[in-house]
Amino acid sequence: MPSVKTPTKAARASAKAPPPPRSRFSRALGQLGGQRASVNRRTNNVTTLFRDVRNELRKIEWPSREEATKLTAAVVGLSAAVGVFLGGVDFIFQELFRLLISLPNGGV
Repeated sequence: MPSVKTPTKAARASAKAPPPPRSRFSRALGQLGGQRASVNRRTNNVTTLFRDVRNELRKIEWPSREEATKLTAAVVGLSAAVGVFLGGVDFIFQELFRLLISLPNGGV
């Protein structure tokens, strides 16, 4: 029976460890640990990124024009209501401070 050679500790230490996993973002930019990738590789990764983005945008269920109009009107209406409310609160505090300042000795 032939003997099976096991690698020595030094041989295992010198064996190249697999590279750490890279995120999509780092792959798209083509950098890892300050290393620069070739221009072709970077271009390919950026192209892949844009292709992936386009494919994801196609999966989105976009609202109809009617629904988008109604939602926009709701946002504008709610923003106006909040603006009127905050304006009223601001006016009340303005008048309150004006009254306090007009008291003798500045309200102290």
